[in-house]
Amino acid sequence: MRHFALAALLLTAVPVLAQSPVAPAAAPAAVTAEQIRKGQIVKDANLLRVGEVDRVVTTDGAISGVRVIYDTRFVTIPASTLSLKDRTLVTSLTRSEVGKIN
Repeated sequence: MRHFALAALLLTAVPVLAQSPVAPAAAPAAVTAEQIRKGQIVKDANLLRVGEVDRVVTTDGAISGVRVIYDTRFVTIPASTLSLKDRTLVTSLTRSEVGKIN
């Protein structure tokens, strides 16, 4: 009886093992300066409020980050961590990580 149960288990597991791996999710599109405005709320990876945009920081005409009022000081969140989710500006950083930015 044990051999039968083991054989049945192995036969049901084979189709699962034969499935192709799931493709990774596409990377979010880069945020443009037109999509960011002063006073816009920035949320963290857990969708908790981080702060609001004070200004867009650019280098050679490209966005390098956004300066955000976090607690009682300014921090610049790198543009590479920013994306739009349902028209909300979201960073892939957590609040704790944002707090460690100099």
